[in-house]
Amino acid sequence: MLWVTDESPADLVDARDRADREIGVPPPPQGTIFRVVEFPPATGGDIADASGVRRDFGIGDDVMPGAAPRHPAIHRTRTLDYVVVLEGEIDLLLDDRDVRLRAGDVVVQQGTNHAWINRGVQRCRLAMVFVDSREPTAILALNTR
Repeated sequence: MLWVTDESPADLVDARDRADREIGVPPPPQGTIFRVVEFPPATGGDIADASGVRRDFGIGDDVMPGAAPRHPAIHRTRTLDYVVVLEGEIDLLLDDRDVRLRAGDVVVQQGTNHAWINRGVQRCRLAMVFVDSREPTAILALNTR
């Protein structure tokens, strides 16, 4: 975890390291989280215990599982997510398809049901910024570039 804000607009005067704390996946209410996450090879593919996977990834009760997910690791946060693949490849599982992402790819998620699975043989590194958001009234489509 690189940085956390607890408010919006962000307090630019507070110089303390606000990432120096325990925090789950979603940011604080009206806040943000900036982190870099590494997925070792063969992470997330063979899952028998969805609650164990969520616990291993630090996904707490404040993260909602996808409705009738096609994979046990599929979940959804009430966040706007900016994700950049820095290194390697990873599969983004969605409700209806898988999207293979490679270094340099960018994903913007808006409360999207999803799971990350590294089916490759190399580590995958993602930069992720999560922005607290309102609960959506309708789930929007995923944007990838």
